[in-house]
Order: sequence, then structure tokens, then C-alpha cells
Amino acid sequence: WTSWLADNARSFRRALLAHRDGALLHAGTSPTRVGGETFYPKLVYLVRAGFTEAEAAMILLAISEYTLGCVLEEQSRTYGNDNKMLSKIPAEIAHIESLVNPHPDTAFEYGLSLIIKGLSMPSA
Repeated sequence: WTSWLADNARSFRRALLAHRDGALLHAGTSPTRVGGETFYPKLVYLVRAGFTEAEAAMILLAISEYTLGCVLEEQSRTYGNDNKMLSKIPAEIAHIESLVNPHPDTAFEYGLSLIIKGLSMPSA
């Protein structure tokens, strides 16, 4: 289920990135109103993997909102004007920029792996 969940998040991200304001257009929609026909099979898949319905729904919501947030940030940077902010960074700390502003693919994959690893850990 971990590979399936990661692939599902990546697919959603690609779909959002395919449109200039994809994340903004999708924000605020409900999975049962938009794409409801795909939500239930995903829920069932996670239930069969051992999660309760409530857990499965929250997992799908968390992954969806994480993905949406990442894409919203990425699209805001791409179409916004970050160069004004970058010019204000003092030279002695300019190297920090690469730490706090990694490539969007790297940041997305790292966060996604943290979420999935957390879901894979046994409950206390």
C-alpha cells in the first residue's frame, strides 16, 4: 500500500502541475463532490490494507492536502516574483537559500516519505 499511496500522490501532483493554477483551482473542493467516484475505491483499498474507514479517509485527506499545499507553494514561486526576496538575503547567509528552498521535487518526495513512514509505524 505504501508504493500505491506514493504513486497516487505523485499522480495527483502531476495533474495539478499540468495547469498553471491547478492547485488554486482545486483548493477547497471536496473529494466526494469532485472525483467522488475515485475516492471510494481508494478508501476501500486502504481498508483492505488494514486501516479502518476513518483512518483511510484521514490518510487520503492528509496526502491530498499535503500534495495540494506543495503544488500551491510551487506554483506561487513559479508564477510569483521571488527574485525580489532573494536580492535582500545578505551574502554571508546566501547558502541557506538552498537549504530552505530545495527543488520542489526533492521537497515533495521527502515530505511524502515522512508521511508514509509515519503511517507505517505501529501505533503505540
